[in-house]
Amino acid sequence: MLKLCFLFLLFPVVFFISCKKEEATNPAQLPSSGNPITIPPANPLHTAPNVFAGADIYLVLPLNSCTFKGSAQYPKNIKTTSWKKISGSGSFVIENPTSLETKLHNLEKGVYAFELSTIDTAGLTGKDTVSVTVLKEASGENEVIFKDRQWSCPMGCNIRIENFYSFVPAGTAFKAYIKRDHSTEWVEVMNSSQSWSKYMWTIYNNGLEILEDQTENPEDTPDVKITF
Repeated sequence: MLKLCFLFLLFPVVFFISCKKEEATNPAQLPSSGNPITIPPANPLHTAPNVFAGADIYLVLPLNSCTFKGSAQYPKNIKTTSWKKISGSGSFVIENPTSLETKLHNLEKGVYAFELSTIDTAGLTGKDTVSVTVLKEASGENEVIFKDRQWSCPMGCNIRIENFYSFVPAGTAFKAYIKRDHSTEWVEVMNSSQSWSKYMWTIYNNGLEILEDQTENPEDTPDVKITF
């Protein structure tokens, strides 16, 4: 800020003729109209679209079909969509490979990996993969029980068993059960890839997670049983 004052001395009286303030202004900050400049948000088409192929899927024969539920950021800007197999042996049929959500049929025992790829109207590509593991039904002769497990409730409630495949061999079909403190009954925990129920399991980062379809924070310490 610059302050300019003009002082005139006329003996014996002092006169102040002018004293004013001037503020330095950056011409780039204000347009000619005097209104602030509004910077528009970044165009989402300038970055590749975020694509999610869905959670990994686990099937136990004779069930040999499932549903892909893919998603993409700014779906209205997606021009083309495609699913393709990138690894795994065995037969399969993708019902509609150009749709984000589609069904998969005629799977055989083994591990598959599929890639979801999208191209938006700016020609940018987004990709993600999902695995499909198809197992033979377990004999149920083996059993592991985890006593007094703790619930974790950050967003919904779950019980997690770390390093799950150190207890159950990888590639082995299994069934999971839970017994609450107030009950003597073992309730089957359903595979989240196959059905929706009060208790569901999924595999995430080599750990088994048992999810409860409720919003309250359980205070009991259930037992978990795995048969394979």
